[in-house]
Amino acid sequence: MLIRWVLWFFLVSGMFMGCKPPEPALVPGWLHIPAILPPDEFSTGDQSVKITYVQVYIDSLLIGAFNLPADIPVLDPGTRQITLFTGIKENGIAATPALYPFYNAIETVMTFESGKTDTFVPTASYKSGTLFGTYERFEAAHSFIEDLDGNTQTNIVVSNNAADVKYGLGCGVAALTSDNRLIEVTTFNTTPLRRDGTPVYIEMDYITDIPFAVGLRQYDNDVGFDNQFIITLVPNTEWNKIYINATPFLQGLPDGETFSVVFRTFLSASTESGRFRIDNVKLVYLQN
Repeated sequence: MLIRWVLWFFLVSGMFMGCKPPEPALVPGWLHIPAILPPDEFSTGDQSVKITYVQVYIDSLLIGAFNLPADIPVLDPGTRQITLFTGIKENGIAATPALYPFYNAIETVMTFESGKTDTFVPTASYKSGTLFGTYERFEAAHSFIEDLDGNTQTNIVVSNNAADVKYGLGCGVAALTSDNRLIEVTTFNTTPLRRDGTPVYIEMDYITDIPFAVGLRQYDNDVGFDNQFIITLVPNTEWNKIYINATPFLQGLPDGETFSVVFRTFLSASTESGRFRIDNVKLVYLQN
């Protein structure tokens, strides 16, 4: 009987000695990013941006990609280095997210506490070496004055009507009627662009009640010119920002000297009128 009690004592003692008290649950801090503000080269507050997600690093460790607005857990609170890379919907398509090659990484140092949320509202900025072959804000006279359709009644004009404008003082408007059904227009200035895979994008804001095409007009001293339309934008009811990737189209082109942004649309047989409005049109590329 004594042996049984001794064995029982050691068995029970071993059970309690082998069990550690549970560790307290880890309570993270939180980083809240509601949005990213647009770059504003002119300090006028009328620029636009459409960054839809961020790729987040904490102390150089990749945490993940988060759609905006984002709530990001900081599992080890304290003072941390935060690095954000900004992402867009390439060509306006949700299925093709991409880090925008012209925006700088955003860096900051923040101190987090367990169970508390800290908010960070950063501002996007363009990388050094980013150039703009076209940067049209339609505040007054504008650059989209090269008429390609042969009809002087169809052109892009500046509207200062508050009902038309979202950014700044004006926007560009192209209006078609039953008597003037086609417009094709580009800028008077052209830009040399690389065709070796170096990023080239067209940024713009638009609102339209008819489909219209956006592309690049290619100029060559030997063979003349050619239009390469990249995307057709469909009607919408609110101003939209889009980042159009022209890089793969440039790679597939033969020799060309310079390029310009070109717009084209026409009324279908069943449509009597229509118009599109544009603003903040940028042809963005990197310095050679």
